[in-house]
Amino acid sequence: MDRVLLEAGNIEAGYGPVTALRGVSLRLAAGEIVAVLGANGAGKSTLLKVLSGTLAPTRGEVRLEGEPIGSATPDRLVRRGLVHVPEGREVFPLLSVRDNLVAGAYLRDDADAVAADFERMYGYFPVLRERRAQPAGLLSGGEQQMLAIARALMARPRVLLLDEPSLGLSPALVKEIFAIVARINAEAGVGVLLVEQNAAQALATAVRGYVLELGRIVMEESSARLLANDDIREFYLGIKDRGVRGQRRWKRRKQWR
Repeated sequence: MDRVLLEAGNIEAGYGPVTALRGVSLRLAAGEIVAVLGANGAGKSTLLKVLSGTLAPTRGEVRLEGEPIGSATPDRLVRRGLVHVPEGREVFPLLSVRDNLVAGAYLRDDADAVAADFERMYGYFPVLRERRAQPAGLLSGGEQQMLAIARALMARPRVLLLDEPSLGLSPALVKEIFAIVARINAEAGVGVLLVEQNAAQALATAVRGYVLELGRIVMEESSARLLANDDIREFYLGIKDRGVRGQRRWKRRKQWR
């Protein structure tokens, strides 16, 4: 088995009296792309916040390369190789594209390697080279998503957490973003935990997947098995069976909750 990069054990977390995660456990091994599927409100973004140190769990433990992260701050986790690209891109709109990339490398002191990584990012995302002097706020949604991923990669992560990278993008841009994620994983060996509502695209890219329902992991399988699962096909891919089998699947899904 490949070395485990990131592991969560029995995580519970929430906001005040609201519990968003209930006993969640998962793992990400070196070189893997793993998808987390779930409807709005399932707890996907909360999970990434816990994993990246921006939200403390009320119970359970997160380990990065075998070591508990404890109360480590996000900047310390970046130094340790874990980077989070949040939902909504969150680029610095008044800074140029290049300065956004500089911000991604702010913890590094290897100037020659940073310069080489600028070229690597422009190789992954050629449009960023063309727009490098332009304020990031003037980029299109797809270009901002590319910049957000490139900025994260400037930190040279071993673990990359991606929250809804396809949100608001055209189908063509979605395919392009996921192709780049697969390329980054293959070329740089970065482990990727991918939270995504576009289940078909996520499972086509990932090797494994988890299904999160109302704060609980209700299924963990290979991507191939999830794509073949009747419940996943109906409730996440929109392939419906309105007959007796479909009614049975609806009853099973209610039991997940």
